[in-house]
Amino acid sequence: MMLGTSWQYGAGLLRQDLSERNIAYAELHQLPHVTSYGQPPIVVYQQSTCGQTHGDFLSASYAAILKKSEWRRRLQKVHSQVKHSLPKADCSWKELDASMSSAALLMNIFCYQGVTKR
Repeated sequence: MMLGTSWQYGAGLLRQDLSERNIAYAELHQLPHVTSYGQPPIVVYQQSTCGQTHGDFLSASYAAILKKSEWRRRLQKVHSQVKHSLPKADCSWKELDASMSSAALLMNIFCYQGVTKR
């Protein structure tokens, strides 16, 4: 029982730290974003106005994703908590917009140009 409690406490601290770092990153780089209503708040990034960058992705990864239709389709999956946790907006929030998205993390890595050659 104690192990589960300490693990949950550690996971909560990690989520808090990631949230704070994403907020600072988004503000420092002036990236379009909002935060969720939950605690800790989750940063949800938006595509840039030019459509070529996205705060949740490395530039090279995002460019590669936009070039391949099967990868680009993955960007369209609607966020499951859109009605409950995210502010209403002119855009439709997507799962990969969330800074805590494990799918976005994996796409950043595996869609990065040349990663499979290393």
